[in-house]
Order: sequence, then C-alpha cells, then structure tokens
Amino acid sequence: MFKAKRLLASITVLAILAIASLTSPISAFAQEDMPLEEPQLSEAQAALIADSSGQTLWSTNENTEMSLASVTKVMTAMVALDSGVDLNATYTMTAVDLGPNSQTAGYKPEDQAKLSDLLDVMLVFSANDAATEIARIVAGHEDAFVELMNKKALELGMTHTHFTNVHGLEDAGNHYSSVHDMIIMGRHAMQHYPLIAEVVTKRSVTVPVNNKNRTFESTDDLMETYEGLLGIKTGSVESGTTFLGAAERDGVRLYSAVLGCETNDGRFADSAALLDWGFAHVTNKVIAQPHTIVRWAPFAYNFSFKCPVYASAASGAVFDGAALNYSSLQYRPNTLVSSQDAYGATRWYQGERTVAICSYHAGIPMLGVPSYGIFNTFNFYSM
Repeated sequence: MFKAKRLLASITVLAILAIASLTSPISAFAQEDMPLEEPQLSEAQAALIADSSGQTLWSTNENTEMSLASVTKVMTAMVALDSGVDLNATYTMTAVDLGPNSQTAGYKPEDQAKLSDLLDVMLVFSANDAATEIARIVAGHEDAFVELMNKKALELGMTHTHFTNVHGLEDAGNHYSSVHDMIIMGRHAMQHYPLIAEVVTKRSVTVPVNNKNRTFESTDDLMETYEGLLGIKTGSVESGTTFLGAAERDGVRLYSAVLGCETNDGRFADSAALLDWGFAHVTNKVIAQPHTIVRWAPFAYNFSFKCPVYASAASGAVFDGAALNYSSLQYRPNTLVSSQDAYGATRWYQGERTVAICSYHAGIPMLGVPSYGIFNTFNFYSM
C-alpha cells in the first residue's frame, strides 16, 4: 500500500518537474522589486534589453513601430531555412535592381551561387541582392516570400511588425517592427537556427561572385570590441540606424535592440550601454547547493531508521531589479520513504521567468538520527 502511494507520488513530482511548474506551494517568500538606475543611451528612440527567456529587463518605447532596416534579413534567413531548399545546390542568379544606394554583393544575371553562400553574404555583409535572390529561389517571387515572412511573424507573436520586402530597404512606414518584436525574432533565430547563430558571428565571408572569390567584411563593428558578443544583425536606412544584438558572459545571455539611432556608431554605443547595464544587474548565481540535507524522513520498512532527504544543485540568472520568489512542493514530514524516492521540488522565479528548479530525493536509511524541518537545515538563496 505504502509502496504504491510512493510510486504514484514520485511520478507526479517528476511530471511537475518536466514542465518546470509547481503547484500547491508549502512555503513561499516574496521580495520587493528594487528600483535601478536606467541605462544611459545617446541616440536610440526605442530600446530594450532582455534576458535569455525574453523577459524584459528594461525598455523604452518597446512597441513603437519603426523601420528595422536590414535586421529584416534575420526573418529572411529563417523563412529560407524553413523551406527545406537545398543549401548546397547551385542556383542561377537573376537581374536585381535595387537602386544606386543599395548595398549589394554584385551578383549578375546567369551567375551561379549556392544558397549557403547567399545566406552568408546576406547576414554578414547585409547584401540586398543576396536577400532578393534567396526569396526568388525559395518562393519563386519576392512577394510570395514576403507573405511567408509575415505569416511567421504572426506565429512568433510579433504583433508590431509588418514586412513589405526581404532586405529592409525603407518603404514609407509600411515596413516596420518594434524593439519588442525584434527581440522575439532574434531569440528565436539564435535558439532554433544553429546555422544563423553560427553565421552571425563571422567577421567576414569569402564567396564566389562573377566567377571570382570575393571577401565581404561584417557590418557588425561591435564584434571587434564587445566581450562576449554573439551577433546578430545591423540595419541602416534613411530614417535611422538599428541593431539587434546578443551577448553572453559567465553563463548569462542577454538580448538588446535599438531603433531610430542617428549614426552607425550611435547604434553600437547604445547597444553596448544596454548590454553593460544588463550584465551589471544579471548574475548567474548558485541558489541551492547539491547534496544538502533538507530533512530526515521515516524509512518505510523500519521505523528505527530515517532517510536523509537531499537537495539537487540549482543555479540561474538572477536579476537585481526583480523580486526573487519561490514555491515548494514536498511530502509531509511523516511520509514514509525508501532510498531514491522523489520527495518534492522547489521553483525559484522572477515574474513569469523560472530562475531555477531544485529537486529532492531520499538517500540511504540511517539509524538513530534526529528529525529536522527543511527550514532548520537548508538556507534558501536570498538577495
């Protein structure tokens, strides 16, 4: 009878852990949110810094709709990869005329190029002709490809975004996004498209154009100077410059986005300021030490023995500006257990974001040990 109950309870706890959500909290604490100084920006009209889960740490005008310029090409790359078109196949280029001020790689009609090379030169050098060729290869026509871009934007929850082209050239307010939506797009690209995450870290790419190998330098100048930068995309149009960035230090990953900057240097300076601010206030911390005994529980098969209940290791990125709360689900102190039984779990969270989860399990039974409550033997992390 006891064994069946323990098995059912163990399965329940493991299922809860699998979805990283705990109910029926036994204990909980709540800290106050802490006011922090704001990032000091020089040019950005809209800006946002977010953690790896996408939770906003600080923002200004996060839903303001503005031209995202060549950051558009992140969506172009995702839609192209979604299509399943052969990256290593060779395709014939067409005539692309985007005006005299458009940045291009210089492909000519009847040139031959691999889709992988087009993706490289589009994401690294921000070549507009490469973006157009990709759209035609995948969907037959740029307009059809743009429909796929807008469809994917809606699927991702980018409610303040609308695309009219695949390269990001300005279109009188019809082609736009917000810093909030840019972060959604950037996180999704970096987490679910390994090829994009790899390409956006390149300082340069060498690809054949007009039967000659040409080297194209990255438009991302911040990679040369900012420690831990992972990319991902620059943008520049008549109405302003922009940057969607990602960086990682000491196990903490952050995402930044700026819109409406006045200069190339300004977009990078403001992005660095956002990331600096984020890394100053987000720290990867140990919240629960492994193998800590949190309770002694009665052994199921001999009441003279007790089993130690151990905590697993738990660590996560803690933001200084938000309250760190926890909820704990555990068996009652007098629940009978045997070695290796699951005993419960604790979830630490800030807002809707899970910071860490610690599980508990029973160890080898011992004779003649006292009874302790969880709060007598285990110190929860406190800010």
